Amino acid sequence: MFLCILYFSEAPREGTKEDFWRMVWKEDVETIVMLVDKDGTEQQSKDAQYWPEVNRNQKYGAIRVLLIETTVFRSYILREMNVIKGNERVHTVRQYEIPCWKYGGVPAEPADLISVIKQIKNHQKGGKHLLVHCSNGVGATGAFIGLYDLLDVIKTKKEVSVFDVIEGMRKDRVNMVLTKLQYLFIFDALLEAMLSPDSQMSCEQLKKLDLSAMKAKCKKEFQILQETTKHQEDLATLAGNSSENNHKNRFPDLLPVDKFRPVLKSPSNLFGSNDYINATFVKDISQRGFVMTQSPLASTVEDIWRLVFDYNCTSIVMLNTVDDSDESLMVYWPNAHNATASHGLMTVICKKIEESDVFTRRQFEVKHKRSQKSLLVDHFSFHGWSGNKPDVHKLREFIKYTRTKGTGPALVHCINGVGLSAVYVTVISELERIEKEGAVDVFHTLHRLRKQCPHAVQTQWLRQWTCDLRITGSNPGKIIALCPWARHFISIASLHPGV
Repeated sequence: MFLCILYFSEAPREGTKEDFWRMVWKEDVETIVMLVDKDGTEQQSKDAQYWPEVNRNQKYGAIRVLLIETTVFRSYILREMNVIKGNERVHTVRQYEIPCWKYGGVPAEPADLISVIKQIKNHQKGGKHLLVHCSNGVGATGAFIGLYDLLDVIKTKKEVSVFDVIEGMRKDRVNMVLTKLQYLFIFDALLEAMLSPDSQMSCEQLKKLDLSAMKAKCKKEFQILQETTKHQEDLATLAGNSSENNHKNRFPDLLPVDKFRPVLKSPSNLFGSNDYINATFVKDISQRGFVMTQSPLASTVEDIWRLVFDYNCTSIVMLNTVDDSDESLMVYWPNAHNATASHGLMTVICKKIEESDVFTRRQFEVKHKRSQKSLLVDHFSFHGWSGNKPDVHKLREFIKYTRTKGTGPALVHCINGVGLSAVYVTVISELERIEKEGAVDVFHTLHRLRKQCPHAVQTQWLRQWTCDLRITGSNPGKIIALCPWARHFISIASLHPGV
């Protein structure tokens, strides 16, 4: 086990950048962790950029720094730099910029920070030093270092004392872990680390995993997911439960959490209309924003178009079929070229229709009668179904085609808004992770998704579908293919009423 010595400081200012790099050189620092607020604050606006642009040299006193490469990941930015002093050896330094720390606050999700810490630990070499800084050098820095140390402790000991660790740090520097919120965050992060499996896998590990191991992994992770997220079902759903909105819910037990539901803004002249729709914002799961919703009912057709219009959803992904045997599943769009449909104050004009054996792409112009704004929307309806079973190859092609379409958030809907919709969002997220990090972590993606949509991916079958991935070819950026067993799985999953 190696010894990693931790240093902490405040962020460099214009007058202290030379001192900062002199410390990095003198103390043989291998890794710098920079904790910042991605939205910026008055305090952090005083902080100085202490590194050059890519492929540029910058001198800081006697120290010369060359930025070799910058890689942007979903939860951090990695910079690799060469640090040189005179004719001495080149010193390579990695800087992790973690942009999720509001001044005095904490990250929204412990899982991302835990993942970055694990990567830093894997990279750190014996005897090398780690330097951590935030704006004031005590708040976020103290919370990070406390968690960094305690993640090792919980592996070997049955009991840990967060208090003792923070008290020890405060003997070296006062006010380490500045706020109560930061102190409690350490407990939350440790609990999540203890309860969550080590679920991230590289693409190479995933390809080597045999069928039985995959099934066992998915079963175990789904059981943990069920246990660690069951309290999310107690989150407030007052709007969906209100008597005036009951008729707008396709399933009375599948309601959006108030905190994450989109509030409709456009006016309506239909009786009973208000700001409610059974839908959920999906935040920080993917680089692209998503809104998941149920297939509209007769009473909510105007509402779904208001949702599209209000939040500039430039694409709609439809994952259910229109079933003649179920009158509640309807064509809610004008279905002929140049046809127009009016729903309350919303007007939808069909501009284009393109058919394929996998899906139909329609382009609509969406307008509100009391607004000058118009919105072009691509509507993709998947129809690669055989009875109630989706064709695996067609579904894969559908995901491949639709994942990058549109500039605004994508509206994704299935019958209930939490089954296939959640699978679609999760697969898109994991594709992005593969392209950026060469790894997959379905458990943590679903864990985060359930904090926003407690019923997301309701069955182990759906969970295993998203988990059972294989990479086609050597390029991790290529679309993921499902292994042969997944064909059987999808057939079973499609029979579930949530699909």
